[in-house]
Amino acid sequence: MAIAGALAVLIRMAEVVPVADRPSYPCWIASVAREGSGVRIDFAAGAPVRPGEESIHAEAGASLSPSNSGHDGCTLSVLRRGKDIGIEAEAHLFVPGIMTEPEVRKVWIVAR
Repeated sequence: MAIAGALAVLIRMAEVVPVADRPSYPCWIASVAREGSGVRIDFAAGAPVRPGEESIHAEAGASLSPSNSGHDGCTLSVLRRGKDIGIEAEAHLFVPGIMTEPEVRKVWIVAR
């Protein structure tokens, strides 16, 4: 039953957001911009965020862990690499009974 529920959520999310509007970054991130001594993270339209959290500010060194369910989520770390500041986004997805190990996607997104 849990597997069917997880798949139903993924299918509904895929149906709600047209392919052209889906973000190319993991974790529903649309963009990352420099803001003060930190960054502003803008989430894509249709992202599963609470109202008012479509855009958030985070300082260097912050670690955020939004979670969509007990089996998938993200870790967003605000880091400095040389002269750049940005986020390291790590998305993980695991569907019990279908996947034998979690799928992980990790990217470095430089703030513009």
